[in-house]
Amino acid sequence: MNLKQLLKEFPPIRAVLLARYRRFFLTADRSNLFFGVFPDYAAALAATPTGKPTGYDTEAAATLYAERHTQVYPADYPVLFWLADSLPGWSRVFEIGGHTGVSFYAYERYIEYPKKLSWTILDVPAVVDAGKSIAGERGETRLSFVTEPKHETYDVLLAAGALQYLPDPLSQILDSLAELPKQILLNLLPVTEQATYFTVQNMGPAFCPYKIVNRGELIADLEALGYELLDEWKNPEKSCSIPFSDAKYSLDHYCGFRFCREG
Repeated sequence: MNLKQLLKEFPPIRAVLLARYRRFFLTADRSNLFFGVFPDYAAALAATPTGKPTGYDTEAAATLYAERHTQVYPADYPVLFWLADSLPGWSRVFEIGGHTGVSFYAYERYIEYPKKLSWTILDVPAVVDAGKSIAGERGETRLSFVTEPKHETYDVLLAAGALQYLPDPLSQILDSLAELPKQILLNLLPVTEQATYFTVQNMGPAFCPYKIVNRGELIADLEALGYELLDEWKNPEKSCSIPFSDAKYSLDHYCGFRFCREG
């Protein structure tokens, strides 16, 4: 540890720096900032600051990511690869947290969708309303939106950057479906070797409790349902820095997974 780092850990200096970061965290707009480490969703929710809405269910959050309707990023390519491989035979997609259809619209520029494609997005009411409006304007009938999981059958479940906002495990959503999907694609997911923990995110227009899930726990939960982990990748362009907390709680990359189930 160098002199600069030692000074930062000196209690009076650390207190000043912490207070400065706290003010920045509370007031920054359109940011991806994190604060605190908490054992569960309830504790993170209780620590969420006032002054902004909590969660994605706001008109401001519903207007985010407009550029993603026409653009893909490096982190998208593993999902694109596996969708291109599976969609010729499977046509029913269930996407958790698909926002206003950003992946649906962007991915069609790179892969051929089956003629009978049905793509259902689960999201919060404000985002769902915005997604329905955009789909209506475009005359898009293959895309639908729900605010609660429907007891239906899907071939592929997709969640890209969404599970971290849910208090409950993925298995709870799977339990609500008529059948288990044949394939699960998870992307942009913060995972850790530590026990699952939560932080609070300033995502711009709102504050959100934010889950970092234990990797082994995630895999074991899905294996218990008959899934096999067939692929795993890193998203090096995505990170989670939680200042003034133990360094073991910060992540220098996120992860993606492909699970499949026979039958």
